[in-house]
Amino acid sequence: MTSYYVELVFYMESPFSVEQEAHFDEVAEVLANLADVDGDVGVDAGAGRVELCMTLEAADRAEALRLAFSAARTAVHTAGGATHGWDGWLDRLLESDNYRSSVIPSALV
Repeated sequence: MTSYYVELVFYMESPFSVEQEAHFDEVAEVLANLADVDGDVGVDAGAGRVELCMTLEAADRAEALRLAFSAARTAVHTAGGATHGWDGWLDRLLESDNYRSSVIPSALV
């Protein structure tokens, strides 16, 4: 197993409302408390950008991305966000211009 640093960046409608910003704070709190994930959330409300950053152990980069996406879904759901429709969402996001991800060994960060 290798330790990976994963960033999931979403560009959404901007600017965010106060309620949306509060939700992302709750998502950050959940990510910080998930087992086997060291995570945080960064938000640029004016630009409509959300960055979920995580360090986790995985066999390879593809597994690291899948695990990070699963952790993100868990955090959003636990924080009260809607996660219906997330099945198969990663494949669609990888083709979207409103999403980017990076996965690198954490030793290189």
